[in-house]
Formats: sequence, structure tokens, C-alpha cells
Amino acid sequence: MNKLKIPGGDDRSGISIRTLQDITDIFPDATFAVDQKKEVIIWNQAMEEMTGVPAAEILGKGNYAYAVPFYGEARAIIVDLIDADDPDTAGRYQNFRKVGSKVYGEIYAPMVYRGTGAYLWAMAAPFFDMQGERLGVIQTIRDITHHKKIEQDLKESQERYRQIISSIQEGYYEVDLAGNIIFSNQAGGRLLGYPMSKLIGLNYREIFKKPAAAHRVFHRVFLSGKPRRQVELEVIRQDGTVRVSELSISLVRDKRDRISGFRIVARDNTERINLEQRLRYLGLHDQLTGLYNRAYFDEELQRLEKGRSYPITVISIDVDNLKLTNDLLGHRYGDELLRACARFLRKPLRRSDVLARVGGDEFALILPRTDQKKAATVIGRIRKAEEKHNCRHPDLQISISLGSATSSGPEEPLQRILIESDDCMYREKLSRGVGPLNQILSALLTTMESRDYFSRGHAVRLQRYCRKLGQIAGLSPGDLSKLILLSQVHDLGKVTVPENILHKPGPLTKEEWKNIKNHSEKGYRIARISPELLGVATFILHHHERWDGSGYPLGLAGEKIPLECRIFAIAEAFEVMTGGRPYCPARPVQEAIAELKACAGTQFDPHLVELFIPWLEKEAEAKIP
Repeated sequence: MNKLKIPGGDDRSGISIRTLQDITDIFPDATFAVDQKKEVIIWNQAMEEMTGVPAAEILGKGNYAYAVPFYGEARAIIVDLIDADDPDTAGRYQNFRKVGSKVYGEIYAPMVYRGTGAYLWAMAAPFFDMQGERLGVIQTIRDITHHKKIEQDLKESQERYRQIISSIQEGYYEVDLAGNIIFSNQAGGRLLGYPMSKLIGLNYREIFKKPAAAHRVFHRVFLSGKPRRQVELEVIRQDGTVRVSELSISLVRDKRDRISGFRIVARDNTERINLEQRLRYLGLHDQLTGLYNRAYFDEELQRLEKGRSYPITVISIDVDNLKLTNDLLGHRYGDELLRACARFLRKPLRRSDVLARVGGDEFALILPRTDQKKAATVIGRIRKAEEKHNCRHPDLQISISLGSATSSGPEEPLQRILIESDDCMYREKLSRGVGPLNQILSALLTTMESRDYFSRGHAVRLQRYCRKLGQIAGLSPGDLSKLILLSQVHDLGKVTVPENILHKPGPLTKEEWKNIKNHSEKGYRIARISPELLGVATFILHHHERWDGSGYPLGLAGEKIPLECRIFAIAEAFEVMTGGRPYCPARPVQEAIAELKACAGTQFDPHLVELFIPWLEKEAEAKIP
């Protein structure tokens, strides 16, 4: 039996293979050895336990018999790679490497432990006798199944972690200590507007609007080792837009617990911040005009009352007849009037002045460090701004009443000053009487003319027919004047009718027709508020009544209809038929006269039609338009 030279052994007598077998039996790792013929010469107890093959059955066997207990077939394994360069065999092993004369690798052996299988780590190395002659190759095998399982679990855990990171809506980034992005999920790319190919490697200086501020935050995390949450920083997207991100920042450490970078979770808070700012704005401002609201105004009064801004003047401002304007022209017109009022009230003011809408038609103005004389100057500038607006906007006339009061010091509470300014404003309103109503009427007539693009020619022709037919009917000069005025303002109520209905080219729906029919009642209500139109208010109400009682709004019939309205009905019908409308082309005069005759006794007063026909026919013969 060959003798082996074992380092540290007795140089005079080598150790036999039997002795080496005994030694390897105490090894915890499975170990076997083959001689130069590739026949098994050592098979320790740990090997027997792993493979279930006794040493007596395997010793002396060659032809890769040592591989069968591991893989169920005779084939080359790592022990055979000491001499041979076999890529196929080496390829079966994970982490295969050759260091000097030793080879290492990891592999799964399905047959060990009675077919249970296990992941094995193997190392093979040659061994020599006392003279240095190689006797064979020894292979040590260690069961690393548990470690592999931990490694696999870790990989699966990391994969699940990556999947979770990829699925969350928040942006997730990993950044190295130089501030370069080394990993990001898809949400992180969307957050910054970059494709992943351009996002990885991006430096923080290219991302944050204020890199110095971002650096301070990250540096504090680095120094303290503690995470920072809810840090708001502005980021610049690839398209150049700036958004506000809320960041949670923590450290990343390597296996040696050394800081290797930062982990960042980010969400876009821009919309939330904008909403909060909007809510704060709405909490202090009037939504319609953009001025401060009553809550802010009251807070300012309390703040200034304790300050050193005396003397303080408060000016109360009221928009005249706003409710009436809303009733007649609609709230949309009234809202535009309030917005216009807010615009010209702002112009004469200083930055320190506080202008607020404190009620539906009420504004109030606080003037710090302003005595009565200076306040009178401000009121004068407001009046000039009002006048300038009315000159530029005849269709949006505004009338306001103002009153002011001044506090010279804290002994005169500002709430009491506000009451005094309100009283002063109401006294002015009473002293001005009905003037504002005339302005409203003027605005209504202007609005009516601007909306009805055929009304100018319509009114001229209608006045001519009304005048002539009124004279033929024997109206007195006073009644004739009322008839002419009716021809001008009969459709005053149409300012309350939406333009899409007023100018609709096709047939009206039942609801639209109801809206149109209401215009005579609205016109009546408007005329009643003006002394100039009070005399024709009843005529405006009844100018759509019919002789047979089928008209509106009250269904009057026969001579219960005012004479002026019966004359007007004939004059207007003739003008409409011969003048034409967008939805109805003009008809010949003779055809219009025939229509009047046909409708006499139903729509029109038959006696009046009989009186007017001769003049109309004479006009037609003379070809007078």
C-alpha cells in the first residue's frame, strides 16, 4: 500500500490510505478520493450518510461510478476537472472557478439523501505521496441547501420588493452618494417625465430647482442617520415644468453597514398644494370679484384697531338697485356689473388700502393713515372712475352710493366707525332719489338695441306705420305720442330672453316659446319703475293680445284690448311681413295686405283693418317703402 507524505506527519513513516480513510471519517464534510485511474480509494462516513452508499460498495470502482449516487448516472464531475478542460462539465456548475490546482463549484444533486436532493458546494484538489508524486484527486462536498434556500428566499424577497416598488404609485429612487440615480421604478420616471433610459444616471443638480436646498436636506440625513419624511422640494421635469414633490429620504447601507447612498420615496403634491392655496384664497376672498371677503375685512378691522395706523377711515359702498337689475336682466348681468364695479374701485387705491365685498351689493374700504380730508380725495377719485366706466360701457351702467367715517384713535372703535359709514352711505342713497332707475333704463334700451340686430330699421319703419295709422284712427296728440313710444320700447322685456332663443332660426320648443311670451310681462315690470315709461307700461303688457282673445298674457278680447295696442298689432304685423326677418323673408306689400284682411276679426280689429287698408294700398301704388 502506498505511503502518503502528510505535512506535519512522521517523515520516517508515511500514512497509509487506510489511515487517511480513518482520518477523513471524522471530517464533517463528505469527502472521497480517486487514484490516478479514477478509481475510488477513499469514501468517508459523511459521504455514506449523504449518498446512502457504503464505502465497501464503492471503493475500487472507476468509470465515474462516484457520480452515480449524486446524479443517477456515470458522468464526469468536478473531481475530473483537475486535469481535463471540459466546458460541458464545468458549465453544469454555478460559480465555477479554478484557483491554482484547485477547482470549486456549486451544483444541485437530485439523488442524494435517498432522492431528496440537495445543493452542494464542491472543492477538488490533487494529493501526493512523500516523494511528491501525485497519487490522485480528493474532493470535499458540503451541503449548502440551507444557504441556497436563504439565498433563493432573499432573491425572491428582493424580486417581490422590486415588484412592489414597481407597482406603487409613488416614485421610488435609489441614489448613490454623489447624487446620481442608480435605480427608479416606472412611477419615478413618470413623476419626472423622463424615460428610464435617460433617468438612470441623472444627477440631483439636474432634478431639483434649488440644488443647494436639496443638498442640505440629504446632508442632514447622512449626518444624523435618521430618515426625513414629508420634505417638500420643487423638481424640474424633462419638459421644463416645475412641480412640488413630497419626499421621504432614508439611508442605504451595504453588507458592511457602510452608507452607500439614499433611498427616496416621492409623490407629486402640486395639485394638493394648489388646492390648499386655492382654499386659503377662497377663505379670504370673494369668488365673484376676487376682492377680500367679509371674514378678511373683519379680521383687518380687529388687527388695525390694535395697531398704530390711525387715523383710519372706513368707506361703505353700495351698488344701487342690484336686486332690481338681477330681477330684470338676470343674475349673469348683475354678476358682471359687480365685477366691473370691483375693477374700477381698485384703481384709485394704495397697496395698504383694504377693499372687500362684504355683502351681495355692498363693498367696504379701509384706508389706514387717512383722515377725513384725504378720504374725500379718495372718494372723488372713485367717483371719477365710476364716471369713466359709464362713459366707456353704456351697456353696463353702474351707480354706487358712498359714505365714510373716520377714527382718530383706539378710543373710537372701528366697528362703530363702520356703522357710521353705512349710515352715511344710506343717507346719500336716499338723497339721490330715482336717478339710478333712469340709468338702468338707459342700459336696458342700449342692451336691447345691441342684441337685436334688426331692431334699428324695424323701429324706424314701425314708428312710421304707427304714426300714420294712429292719425287715421283719430288718436289725440298725447295718445299718439304714447303709441310712438310704444313702438320704441314694446320689446323692452326681450333683454331677459337668452340670445340663443331670441335669434333661433328654426321653430321654438314649448319651453322656449314660454320664455318668449314672458317678455311682455317683464317689459311691463321694467316700464313701471320709470316715470318716463309708466304711461305705456299697460300697452307693453298687452301688445300681443289678439281680437279673438287667443293672445297673451291675459287673453283679452275685442275692445277690452287698449286701442293703442290694437293699432300697434296691425302696424307691427305689416312691418314684419314686408320688412322680413332672418327666419322669414320679406313678402310683397299686396300679399301682406291680403294677410291683414284674412286675419281681420281673429288676430286684428276688423274695423281698424278696414280703415287702414286704403292707405296701405295707396302706399303700395306709390311704391313708398
